[in-house]
Amino acid sequence: MTPNKANEYLNDFSISGNAIATIDIADGTYQISEAIEITHPDANRIVIDGNTGTPANVIIQTTAAVNAIEIIGNGQPVMIQGLTLDGNGTGTNGVFVSFNSKANFANMIVDDFTVNGFFILNSSNVTITICTASNNTATGISVNNDSRVYTGGGVITLTNNATGIRAGNFSSARIGSVTASGNGTDFSPTVTAGDTPTYGNDMGIISQ
Repeated sequence: MTPNKANEYLNDFSISGNAIATIDIADGTYQISEAIEITHPDANRIVIDGNTGTPANVIIQTTAAVNAIEIIGNGQPVMIQGLTLDGNGTGTNGVFVSFNSKANFANMIVDDFTVNGFFILNSSNVTITICTASNNTATGISVNNDSRVYTGGGVITLTNNATGIRAGNFSSARIGSVTASGNGTDFSPTVTAGDTPTYGNDMGIISQ
């Protein structure tokens, strides 16, 4: 069963109590011509699990101008880990999170998309841990329209994007360990240091 089919199958069921539904994706390359859409109302009980030790072994490759993964209006934080998203020079965004959505990403490689590696917008909140975003035409990580990105305890690697991380329109990226190299611009705007700010000035790229 392909990742898209497994996700569509799960959408037909509710996930009750403290149960966790895991979609295990075996090593291999999976080509997609439409996005994997995460819209389940119980998304906080879903784990999409590839190979967390070697994410390069599980490749989701786009074959059309689509987003690889879309999380739109779910309101609950899905966990996605251990995947390589390969734009193949045709995919639009590797990860697209919008409309008050939440998500956690870990141990992922997002490469070669025509716009962004991670695109978070419209009042969404995302945590990114131990991920690499490389060779994306616009940005590795873009956060926009009153959204928030947090990095976890591991290193985020950003290479060969036009911009490594961009935060705009009342949005912020709170970053810890980030390695940025070979980008046209590493950080836009410039990184500032600060403690947890109050709402209203939680904007820009803030080191933590």
